Amino acid sequence: METSQIITLLSGAGLGAILSAILVFVNNSKKNKLDFVTKERSEWRREIKSIIVDLLSGNNRYDAISRLETQLNPYGKYIEESKYEFYMSDGHIWKLVDNFDYSSENVKILTRYLEILLKYDWERSKREVNYSYNSVLYKEIGR
Repeated sequence: METSQIITLLSGAGLGAILSAILVFVNNSKKNKLDFVTKERSEWRREIKSIIVDLLSGNNRYDAISRLETQLNPYGKYIEESKYEFYMSDGHIWKLVDNFDYSSENVKILTRYLEILLKYDWERSKREVNYSYNSVLYKEIGR
């Protein structure tokens, strides 16, 4: 084997190793980010479920509303009701919470809103996880 062929072979292997290391790093970063976000959302959903239980049981309703305010999207409080973002940013929940009178009717409405919010977040999480793994799979197959 000639010297130029050996150099070409070694440089190709080195370039392949560098590209492989970069791809592994990017893939691990995405996976770690997804795992972190998934864990945080899981804790958020657990807290919302706890708030729903307290509202429905009648125990600690005042505390439940206070905890809920820390879990809602703060931007929803300042968006006009006529806009789509009002609902996507929890504006309708803020509107109810800001005038909450602890009546059984308001408790029912609020728990229904929170149940829908939980379901939406759960479906969004499933789509994101599915998309992430599918996109990696499609990239690997497409090579």
